[in-house]
Amino acid sequence: MIVDGISRALEAAFPGAVRAIYLLGSEVDGTPAAFSDVDVVVFVHDAVPSATRESMDALLEALRWISPVRLDVTVSGVEEGPFSIGSADPRVKLGAEVLFGEDIRPLLPVPTIESFREWIRPWPFEFLAVMFDGSLQRPLADPDPNDEFGGYTRLRAPNWYPAEVAAGTKEWVATVCWMATFRLAFECDRIVTSRGEAVAAFRTEIGGADAEFVSAIYEDGKRKWDYGIPAEPDDRRRLAALADAFRAFADRFLERYAGVR
Repeated sequence: MIVDGISRALEAAFPGAVRAIYLLGSEVDGTPAAFSDVDVVVFVHDAVPSATRESMDALLEALRWISPVRLDVTVSGVEEGPFSIGSADPRVKLGAEVLFGEDIRPLLPVPTIESFREWIRPWPFEFLAVMFDGSLQRPLADPDPNDEFGGYTRLRAPNWYPAEVAAGTKEWVATVCWMATFRLAFECDRIVTSRGEAVAAFRTEIGGADAEFVSAIYEDGKRKWDYGIPAEPDDRRRLAALADAFRAFADRFLERYAGVR
């Protein structure tokens, strides 16, 4: 319904400009949580001028304010833009559902493991830097040693949550999943395009204690606690234990891959 509203609004305001609309992320693989975004890519015809695209962005920004869930909408062309032929971003090609217009995925290149590695390369480091307040000096230290959960549940991206939410695990889960996706690409030549796929592949292709941690932070942080902070004492102790494990997991990642950054 939300994407249908987006398509209707764009078509009414900019007749004939939209070429296709795709849905990405957890809504496609059936794993949305309470605070999950609706991730959408709007492809416009390449002849649409940049001024029109800017006006479309402004309309989409207005729609974000009235949407009952957070919208993450990107406008792209096939010839240029973050999801274009020239982009290495694989998510439309490999992990999207077309909801409006023509399916332009045959026009997009199939990513190679080399292009995927280049695309994924900066993401885990950028997210880790956010989680550790800009410092990735090893050995890592908890952002807030006096906090019950080490400071990892502090909101780094408040716009990812409803206004009334004061703490959560969404950034934390996202960071771990980016790290898992990176390791799958560099250690297993594996391309994955969603968090759920990354967790499942990490469990089967890498395994061990690291896979147990990746599965735990995803299954508990997202699936069980809906990116929120649990109230039950046993769950809170579980979350505190995950905080301790995260610091060690991140240290091992940086020890091995800091030079790849």
